Amino acid sequence: MNNETNPRPLPTTIPEYLEQLRAALAGADPAMVQDALYDAEEYLRSELAEQPGRSEAEVIAGVAGSYGAPEEVAEIYRETEVTVNRALRTPLPGRRPPPPPLATPAA
Repeated sequence: MNNETNPRPLPTTIPEYLEQLRAALAGADPAMVQDALYDAEEYLRSELAEQPGRSEAEVIAGVAGSYGAPEEVAEIYRETEVTVNRALRTPLPGRRPPPPPLATPAA
């Protein structure tokens, strides 16, 4: 099913959020998955601590609008991984990378 027409319900607890994020990152590099889970948990727990009058579900709903729903966060991590892998790829023989831009003199 398409997530556009049948979006997954937002999680209401941090463990649910992390489980949805893990599922959305299935098949990805394990180190990247671990980084994503660690970053998300740290952010969610920080937001929860800063908003003591709100329930965990309310905080997660608010975070989904700024940090992103689990599927959105997974997509960002996947795109970043592709970008990093391209940047780290060894150039093909005979191709030289472009020279760095010239520094402009300080005023």
